[in-house]
Amino acid sequence: MRTDENDTQTTGIYLGSFSPQTITVTGNQIHDDSYGIFVSGPVTVTGKHNKFHHVTQKIGTFPTF
Repeated sequence: MRTDENDTQTTGIYLGSFSPQTITVTGNQIHDDSYGIFVSGPVTVTGKHNKFHHVTQKIGTFPTF
């Protein structure tokens, strides 16, 4: 698992890229995390049917690495 110094909390799904990306995240059950999905870099997240339980923030972002 890759870590990012900008993601200092527990994360269900981490997505990061140096180049622009659109990533679909669908059909996940994410629970007991600070961030459900954490995005770093020029990444756009789309998706549906994701379930978040006991998650402080569904999506956390940091613009660049």
